[in-house]
Amino acid sequence: EGRVVPRAALMEPDSRKHFGIDKDTLDIAFIANRYMPTGEDKGYDLFVAAAEALEQGGLGATYHVIGPWDANVIPLGRLAERFIFHGFLETGGLRQLCQTIDLIISPNRPNRWAPGAFDGFPTGSCVEAGLQQAAIFCTDAFKLNVSYEDGADIVVIEPVLSDILRKLMPVLREPAALAQLGKNARTSLVRVFGLERQLTPRLSLLRGLAYS
Repeated sequence: EGRVVPRAALMEPDSRKHFGIDKDTLDIAFIANRYMPTGEDKGYDLFVAAAEALEQGGLGATYHVIGPWDANVIPLGRLAERFIFHGFLETGGLRQLCQTIDLIISPNRPNRWAPGAFDGFPTGSCVEAGLQQAAIFCTDAFKLNVSYEDGADIVVIEPVLSDILRKLMPVLREPAALAQLGKNARTSLVRVFGLERQLTPRLSLLRGLAYS
């Protein structure tokens, strides 16, 4: 929770739209860099598998993939028509896109890219998306969560397809609940990464050192 979040990221979204409330499309995102051929460390294979299962159930969502990914990383077959690959985005463009994203799925796995390799919690991508009121579904392999209420501010998932679907399906059936998850995510992230929480303790420490 010590990462730097630019002030612009903390500003209220100016064009936020939510599925089933002020837009008809359900937009689901995966945002990550790619270090392994099929992105197992980031859980891209699970994202694709979840999309396939959801579409077999007739969901009709659009899947946005941000980062160095394309349709050849994992063959998508008929699912390809529902995927949009954005490549890398500069931060301003990412924030604008995330105002149209209803939820981000981040099924990260530790120790896949290299022994001891793991992602922080929540990832920077989840923070960026959540600050734009996208609901966050993410893993927490090392139980690092001390600031967010699971099921209200974020939804913690296991990196297993069955658990991802079990957590997703009830929320996807209730657009108002999905939108509220996104709003709660933003509220909690602003609290955690705001100036009072991040800067005030550091200033106090520095003042203490300066006058000790």
